[in-house]
Amino acid sequence: MTPRSTPIATMRCSSVRRALLTSRLLNTCRMYCHEKDCDRTLTNFGLILSKDAVLASQQVKKGEHWTCYVKYGDVEGSISRSGNVPNMIKSRGIQTYRSGPFQSASFTPLAYILLEEEIKLNTTSAWPIPDTYYRNNSNCVVVGGDKPDQSSKIVEREVELLKREDCESAYPHLDTNNLCITIPQEFCNFKHCEYYSHSAALVCGGVFSALVGEHTSAACNSGEPRTCADLSEAQMWIRELQGTVSFNEDYKGATVMVGLQKPHEKFYGLGAIISKHKVLTTHVPFKHHTSEEGYVDYGYGRSSWLHAKPLTIPSIIHKTDLQLYMLSLEEGIPFFPGGAQTLRLAEGLPHQDDQCVVGTFKPRWMLLAVTIIDHNECLKKITNLHEDHLCIRHKFPVTFDELEGGNPIICEGLLTAIAIKCDCERNELHPAAPIYTFLPWILTSISERGLSSSDQPKIILLLLLINAGVIYVNIFLGKN
Repeated sequence: MTPRSTPIATMRCSSVRRALLTSRLLNTCRMYCHEKDCDRTLTNFGLILSKDAVLASQQVKKGEHWTCYVKYGDVEGSISRSGNVPNMIKSRGIQTYRSGPFQSASFTPLAYILLEEEIKLNTTSAWPIPDTYYRNNSNCVVVGGDKPDQSSKIVEREVELLKREDCESAYPHLDTNNLCITIPQEFCNFKHCEYYSHSAALVCGGVFSALVGEHTSAACNSGEPRTCADLSEAQMWIRELQGTVSFNEDYKGATVMVGLQKPHEKFYGLGAIISKHKVLTTHVPFKHHTSEEGYVDYGYGRSSWLHAKPLTIPSIIHKTDLQLYMLSLEEGIPFFPGGAQTLRLAEGLPHQDDQCVVGTFKPRWMLLAVTIIDHNECLKKITNLHEDHLCIRHKFPVTFDELEGGNPIICEGLLTAIAIKCDCERNELHPAAPIYTFLPWILTSISERGLSSSDQPKIILLLLLINAGVIYVNIFLGKN
């Protein structure tokens, strides 16, 4: 099939629509999205890229806080956000590929939606990013719903691909990442807004090639072609986003959950294991004159602590306070392959090209790629930042107020900073306490108790080199 040379054909129309139930059902999901600060909602389809993400045709403008609920497997039935619906997962973050005119027929957006939980691929399957582009003579179909309501079935429907020049003649300001489709000539009794569902997949030559946009106008003129978001240009963008979040077990064994277990159990945040008896964390509301008893959970067990040593004593939990606490454990944490482990301490700032991540257990263990921002740059966004803090910026737009506090920030395998507790706004730079600045205090605190034989040579060497390290850091900061 070659692209049509004209958007409108004049020939005998057929009343038959060729809709075939498709085996690609397992690659398709349905979504219900709503905007936090208003009553705007959106119901559409999407494509499963992996167990952790889906792709849809949706644009999130700056300042908007959208949440989507993704239903997979049996896509019929309820997709409401209320109640416990099987095989339905909440989104954690949404990233739009390029911005364009809002609700414009000449622009169809593309959105990557990261999920809070894993899609069970034993009940569905993922549609991988194509490595090859479709060809103009490829046979194309649209895989989507047969109608917009919740009883929609997933079907394949024939489609014709327009030449670029014909698409641009209909939409002079057509986005470079968009293409146009139209209903086959014999189906001209039908309107494309009814025939092709929003965010359905355009498949050409067996290759997932684009996502169908919304209909072009309220009247849905069947003489106007339908725009689609092309994947050819966005492939690298998708792969880069996939690299910003990791769900592997790296550093999970070195991260603990911190809280109080007496008189009432309460979770406060995370911490990093730096020796057999020591955990570095952020602010913990522990008072010596009470009967409160703390705990750390390290995956395979729990250890209690009765002493939390603060670097300073903040009056309130705020980004202006220096939050860094050392927990002394009553029972040493057992180390073994695949279990708990320690993190090595950074002696300076990371290099510009170093790979940095922050670990979180909310809602499940994941490593989020971040960029370290120095203090001076942070001050441009956070004017009341503590003088010893730096900041992190996430490479994917995830709500940073979901960080638990005490999260380890790791660059090239080294514990570089600890995320503080704060009332941070969505996607704001997040303050953190750098390790290298307080290395003498940390090393002294480690040596006070519970120093393992494997730790001793490291501590001695670091103490001998600490003065040289401080001089190096000062020179580094002076140059920058």
